Amino acid sequence: MMDKCRNLPEGAWKSYSQWQQTLVAKNRRTDQTSPAARAEAQQRLLAAAANSASALATMLRGALGLSGGDTLEVPLLRSPLTAADLRASQQPGMPAAAKATQRWEQMLHESLSSPQNAAPATRSEAAQVLFWVACSVAWLESGGLENPPAQMYTEQRFGPIAHVGPNALDNKQRHLLDNASRDVLRALGGIPHVRSGHNNHLLDCPTARAWWRIEMAQQAQSNSDGELSFTDCYEIFLQRGCWRAWTTTAMTMAGRLSTGRCAAGFASAIRTHETRHGAWPDGARAREIASNIVRRSASFYAGMLDHRTLARLAE
Repeated sequence: MMDKCRNLPEGAWKSYSQWQQTLVAKNRRTDQTSPAARAEAQQRLLAAAANSASALATMLRGALGLSGGDTLEVPLLRSPLTAADLRASQQPGMPAAAKATQRWEQMLHESLSSPQNAAPATRSEAAQVLFWVACSVAWLESGGLENPPAQMYTEQRFGPIAHVGPNALDNKQRHLLDNASRDVLRALGGIPHVRSGHNNHLLDCPTARAWWRIEMAQQAQSNSDGELSFTDCYEIFLQRGCWRAWTTTAMTMAGRLSTGRCAAGFASAIRTHETRHGAWPDGARAREIASNIVRRSASFYAGMLDHRTLARLAE
């Protein structure tokens, strides 16, 4: 994990990670923290999220070691995001939801990556949890996210127990607080100490997932020699099983393959499967396709591997 991101202070990652660990345990069954202490910390987080965008941003600044006067040098959103936007991305099989998701994901990508920005986001930054946390703070403070933001991050109905004394909570209520807290932390940028893995924030954090999905669709399209449109590629990466297979297998194991060429080969192989079978591959088959591309391409000279060859290797 990189400790430095934009103008965040040195030690921001350590500070933020320690704060996350006061909120949620890696394994609930082996949690050694006092249940009351854990619940009290979670109640503070959820109360801030339910109160206002400003309250949550202030809490996050403290977790990052930022003072109230420190300016975060991250691109702002051109249009505010809403809870409805984020929920649409959880329903990729519905045409209306897919269109809504593409609309806000493209807006977010353009907001962060436009050359008109003084400091557009880079891939190395977008691969960091801290970058997305910093963006969350800046967007909360600038009106880029719904206010109050709680319903953007979790659908858990924690309101009735948010202010109950931590010692008075029963196990079911503690579990609800824990689930809601995990939802919030995942949406802010991910919880690496809970779910380790190089790209897990691309699965857990909706804004990180949005930026990378558009980025990968663009890369796949531009490396397909005109055979795949952006819409073709985006539609593939919008499928949950395909996106998980890409981020956890091909994207992390591509090695000497260029990411764009690998993405084009993966997209072409997925599209071939959809054409032959009339349906998208399930998660297991999508992982097999991604794994085949990475494993079987190892014996080829990288310059020989265009997207067509990679797609054939996937079969």
